[in-house]
Amino acid sequence: EGVPAADGGIADEVSDGEVTFIKLCVINALYCRINYRPKRVVYSELLRGNFSQLSGVLSLNDASVDLPRVECRGCEGFSKVVSELQSQYLLGMTNGHVSELVLAGIPGLRPLRNVVRGASTVLREPVSQYPRVTQGLRAGLYTGALTTAVEACNV
Repeated sequence: EGVPAADGGIADEVSDGEVTFIKLCVINALYCRINYRPKRVVYSELLRGNFSQLSGVLSLNDASVDLPRVECRGCEGFSKVVSELQSQYLLGMTNGHVSELVLAGIPGLRPLRNVVRGASTVLREPVSQYPRVTQGLRAGLYTGALTTAVEACNV
């Protein structure tokens, strides 16, 4: 068990000077919903290249973020666990959630996104339930495309 640090966190060293060794730390997948309303933007900082000021431009209304399951093995100290979690979650965020967060911040796009998502579900659900139908459609499309290509070459 770690001792409290001076800054209010948990120190990595136990009272006798040894570092806490964490054999395995598992955090299951997390689902987060973010509602954020920006307060202010310092445009002079933005013009200087401080792109963190962009967080003051977009508001996030019901933006969802799925953070993956993370396993940390063989970490010496809690600060190593926290840095490992931070790197894994940032990697997950940059791989696909940034565009969703930006789209969630633009007013009016959320209803459009929901309509498109619903329409894709209407098309995708029957196809996932009937694999033989999809195999037949795929074979028919292939044969049709091949026949069209051969006939286009003959003309």
